[in-house]
Amino acid sequence: MLGREAPVVAEVGVLVQAEHGLRVPYVRGEQHRASESETSGWAGGGAGRAGSDAVICRFVEEVQNGKSEAVADELNDPAFVNLSSPPGIPSDREGGKTFLFGFLNAFPDSRFTIDDMIAEGDQVVTKKTFTGTHTGEFAGIPATGNKVTLQFVDIMRVRNGRIVEHWLSMDQLSFMQQLGVIPTPGQDARDPT
Repeated sequence: MLGREAPVVAEVGVLVQAEHGLRVPYVRGEQHRASESETSGWAGGGAGRAGSDAVICRFVEEVQNGKSEAVADELNDPAFVNLSSPPGIPSDREGGKTFLFGFLNAFPDSRFTIDDMIAEGDQVVTKKTFTGTHTGEFAGIPATGNKVTLQFVDIMRVRNGRIVEHWLSMDQLSFMQQLGVIPTPGQDARDPT
């Protein structure tokens, strides 16, 4: 729905002024489908926001896009649990940080964009788009040089300004196909293009 105005499913509570002079919807407890002009402000939209959604906006901008381990330590609670931790990776804060920064190092040009956000109390759901080029080893997969674009959903629980729980839902088959690890139907496994 990006690129054109999409229907608002719920009443937008308040418009806030975000960084870079962008106006973005501030939505609590209801679903909202945003236009492209609205979503471009979410990744940097922490200014003027309050509550759980501000924590997540800051996490996306400063940790996922800014690659700041110090901010990851600040925003992830010591009791943080990654409820979708891959096999062999601890689900605690250090395991989550090791996994995330291993991923970011394998895709150094990575960019995360929030396409949609729903905030209700201490829980924030974001639909995001990730783009990046696989130039480093990740999860035993050597660098392929392939450009990857993924859409995924993160669900995070925030308490006292810190992230305490994380769930991730993504199309892992598409991810592996874009890396060339698994062939797309009708494609030779040796030719990832």
